Amino acid sequence: MTFRRSLGIALLVCLPSFLPAQKPSAKFTNEAVVFSGAVLKPGNPITAGAGFGFGYGKNLVSFEVSGQQLNDYALGVGESFYPNLTDIGRFPVSRSHATDAGVSYRRDLISVHNDQFILYGSAGAGYVQNQFTVTQPCNILSCFPDVTLRSTTGTQKTWSFGPSAAAGVRIRLWRAVGIRGEVKYWQTNGGMINPGGRGYPNSTRDDSMVRATIGLYVHSKNVLKN
Repeated sequence: MTFRRSLGIALLVCLPSFLPAQKPSAKFTNEAVVFSGAVLKPGNPITAGAGFGFGYGKNLVSFEVSGQQLNDYALGVGESFYPNLTDIGRFPVSRSHATDAGVSYRRDLISVHNDQFILYGSAGAGYVQNQFTVTQPCNILSCFPDVTLRSTTGTQKTWSFGPSAAAGVRIRLWRAVGIRGEVKYWQTNGGMINPGGRGYPNSTRDDSMVRATIGLYVHSKNVLKN
């Protein structure tokens, strides 16, 4: 009787090692996020946006849209135009704000305690639009025959397609809800614009934008067993 019991226990212990290993479950992920924060470069405390994504396992493709106030700075231009390459006749920039829309691929790099804490990285591309106001000071030579000597203002828009990269952390707070902290880099390309009013054609240079945000995300996972 003792021998039979011993044999039964041995079979229970050893039998799983002879069976094919079961593959881990794969997870389809849907995620939505809203976020806000600060623009580190060129420097402004206001940015906000939202996005959503679809993923499989540790991989996710996301689409995000955000807007940021740049105030007296225009991407690729700076704080002023210098159409004559001197301080004389420079056109100050004001009321600048940028909007970006992009697609990125995200990969979870480090996961701790059953996805409670996840470090991730992402890379992608998209469009950045920058709208701003240019003011041209007026003098007797540049404004003739307008003898009122009133400054001229005009609204300008620039569009740029460029790459982006980001790194961040997601912390699950409760079930499918958590917070996300992220630092994202955008690269913009230069081009040609013509300031409004009596402006001169001017080229814009390559520039970049860096923002740090914190947001709230919600996701759902559907388990697919292999």
